[in-house]
Amino acid sequence: MKRILVSLTVIFCLCLVANAQQRYTWKQYGLSFSVPANFKVSVNTAESFEAENANIHLSIEVMDYDGIDPEDLGTALGQMAVELNMKNAEIGELALTTLQGAYIEGKVDGVSVCLVLLCDTDSNIALVSSITYADGYGQQATNIANSFSIK
Repeated sequence: MKRILVSLTVIFCLCLVANAQQRYTWKQYGLSFSVPANFKVSVNTAESFEAENANIHLSIEVMDYDGIDPEDLGTALGQMAVELNMKNAEIGELALTTLQGAYIEGKVDGVSVCLVLLCDTDSNIALVSSITYADGYGQQATNIANSFSIK
């Protein structure tokens, strides 16, 4: 019984380490989001942000806000998916508190991709994010997409 308890404790601790998250804020826009603790930032400029680990790549870019109506986020994402020739696409709304957003998931050239379009109507900021991920990491990509907020 003691061995089983020790084994379960070790497995639990390993799961916590594997799922450890860190909160990051892209200071130029006050955009905050959660990513796995082992993410490394490769680009951090006023126009774009990129970070990744071995299984997930996150990129965020500023978009021209003119012409993007928060009610039409899904339509705009659908057009992006068509332009990228995305296959097996599924669209949905994000559960965000300080932003309006939508996402579309599918495959582009065999790679799993989650495209996210975000609007902050208070500051007229529009951002597009691309989260590419390896098989089995779809939930982590969804967690990142649902973690966006403006501070």
